[in-house]
Amino acid sequence: MECLRLHPIAPAMTRTVTQDFEFAGVTVPQGRRVIIGTTVPHGLDGCFTDADRFDPERFAPGRMEHRRPGAFAPYGLGTHICAGSGMAEGLIMLNLAAILRTLDLRGDPAYVLREVARPTATPDDRLTLRVNAVRHPAVSLLA
Repeated sequence: MECLRLHPIAPAMTRTVTQDFEFAGVTVPQGRRVIIGTTVPHGLDGCFTDADRFDPERFAPGRMEHRRPGAFAPYGLGTHICAGSGMAEGLIMLNLAAILRTLDLRGDPAYVLREVARPTATPDDRLTLRVNAVRHPAVSLLA
C-alpha cells in the first residue's frame, strides 16, 4: 500500500463539469473538461506523516493514516473507482512473491528512481535488474 501511495496506478481522473462552479475564486463553466488530482493528498504531510519518506508502517493498526476521507486513492475515488482495484492488489502481491521467491535480483546501488509517465508512472529506462541466481527452478506441471 505504501508503494501505491508513492506510485499510484491512477494519479488523476478527467471529468466533464455538469454545472458551473467556483474554485479558488475561478469560475469553472459547465462543459469544461477538468483533471482531478485524486492522489495529491498522498504527498501532503497533513494527510501522511513525513509524506516524502517510504514508511509501510503508516498503514499498520494503530496508525492507519490512509483511513481519512480522500487521503488514499491510488485507483481513483467514488463511483468511478477502478473496478479491478482489489484484484490488482492481489495480483501485484502474487506476482511479486513469485518473482522474489524464484529469483535473486540485484540492481545498481547507485541508481536513483526516476519516473516517466507512459501513461502511468513507470521507472525510466536506466533501471536494470540482474538475475544473480535462480532460487527455486519452476516445477513442470507436465512431468
